[in-house]
Amino acid sequence: MLALVRLFAKRNLDEVWNFVLGAQREPRMDDVTPLFMSQQMKRKFLTVMFHTKTLEDLHSFLFNEVAKCSEISDTQTIPLIKPVFLPIPRERPQDIQRYSMTVKAHPRNYAHIYNFVVEKRHGVNLFVWYAAYALGEYDVFCSVFANRKKDIDAFSKSIRRLRGVMNVTPLPLRRTKVITSEDEWARLRVRLLHRPTWLTEELEKGMLLDYDLSVAHYSSIG
Repeated sequence: MLALVRLFAKRNLDEVWNFVLGAQREPRMDDVTPLFMSQQMKRKFLTVMFHTKTLEDLHSFLFNEVAKCSEISDTQTIPLIKPVFLPIPRERPQDIQRYSMTVKAHPRNYAHIYNFVVEKRHGVNLFVWYAAYALGEYDVFCSVFANRKKDIDAFSKSIRRLRGVMNVTPLPLRRTKVITSEDEWARLRVRLLHRPTWLTEELEKGMLLDYDLSVAHYSSIG
């Protein structure tokens, strides 16, 4: 399963960022793999995505590693349900921006909103990279790449129009970093790759899609 762990800083997020980078170089924790981390603009926390067999296995990081960093003031763990990665255009704008988008909705509309996010067809100026249910503070979560602010605003507006949506919050990311190996990254992508229903065999032949967004390619975006 995948889970997000937010690490809140007292004052200095750079110190927490560097701590996570150092911790992932230590001997690997049993059954827990840190995948990548990100920091949203104007937020006092950074987010680390983990692959773990069970939430209980995260205790080795939350109870042992976090305690070593005095700059961390609080944590929040968010399990991801039905996480998927999506194919993205291989040819894309070089100055594209990454966003984290959260959606709060009525429970009866969860599935419809989730399916809208993962099935909607986009162009090269905006595309969804991954999505999941995250039932709690918000209900649907996705990572979006957009070339222009008007593109992310239009996508947000299209979600707000859906029945049951209470709030949509797109936030630009200040920085992101993959912190797992190329092999682990590729295995995860393959296992969780979702091919949208609009991606027919005929259409697929005429499109350049990136099904295996490597560490190097991911780091070069944005």
